Amino acid sequence: PSTELSYGSYSARDLIEARPFVEVPAAGWAALRRSDEQATALLQLCDAMDRQTDPHKWVLLDSEFHTLIAESSGNAVFAKIVTDARGAISQQSELLNMMAHRREASNIEHRRIAETIQAGNEQDAITAMEAHLGQVKQVVTSIMAADRSRQS
Repeated sequence: PSTELSYGSYSARDLIEARPFVEVPAAGWAALRRSDEQATALLQLCDAMDRQTDPHKWVLLDSEFHTLIAESSGNAVFAKIVTDARGAISQQSELLNMMAHRREASNIEHRRIAETIQAGNEQDAITAMEAHLGQVKQVVTSIMAADRSRQS
């Protein structure tokens, strides 16, 4: 039986493989299509994450941030996928904060994404989201490798 790291119905590998195909283009579309209210809400979420010291509350804000970007893309498929995976993304985020203390770095990456979306810069938003998910992938991959070496 596989003891692969998983969150609900999605494995860590599922998220790592799929998120860039959804959240990177969603960030690009969000830069082009977001409303002023959505742009403001993204930056307000960044402010709230900067202030938040409770890890569980931070994870909820993180989840809200990624969901709002998908909604801001104006693409119902991206919004549905991120909403559907929201629980799993939250669990992954919580693990990264516990094991790798990713919160401060994540806050900086999130603000960069929010600022590029507010600026309406599609390419910069894509690059910022790619960088963020790339960091997440790196940490998750090292946790999974450590996990495998403990099992063998």
